[in-house]
Amino acid sequence: MRTTKNWGFTNSGAELYMLAHAERTRKELERREKSVKHHLSNFGHRRSNARV
Repeated sequence: MRTTKNWGFTNSGAELYMLAHAERTRKELERREKSVKHHLSNFGHRRSNARV
């Protein structure tokens, strides 16, 4: 049994690996969503001094 800062007690190294992997991928997906939303919100806007 292992004690971790984020998840308390885990039974095995495999469970600890699974939890760490899940958290990493969740954070990565959140970052991707934010960047996509940022790009989509700026898409189609023209600067006021842009030439036509």
